[in-house]
Amino acid sequence: MDVERIITSKFASAVNRSPEEIDPNANLIQYEGMNSILAVQLISQLESEFGIHIDQDEIRHIQTLNDIISLTKKKVGQPA
Repeated sequence: MDVERIITSKFASAVNRSPEEIDPNANLIQYEGMNSILAVQLISQLESEFGIHIDQDEIRHIQTLNDIISLTKKKVGQPA
């Protein structure tokens, strides 16, 4: 399972960009159209896709796409 590719693709779709335009180290709010509602929707999709739960405290610490990727990999038992 390519966690990074799946998450990048979902995020890119949410902000109407191609995956190649996404910098995984950039702050998520720098992307036009990204807001708290989209963030919650993205987290919900990832929880369903990967069968995980991301709690509110973890969400508060997410700043970049790499944060989401690392957290998801940790929860599914893959090295970050």
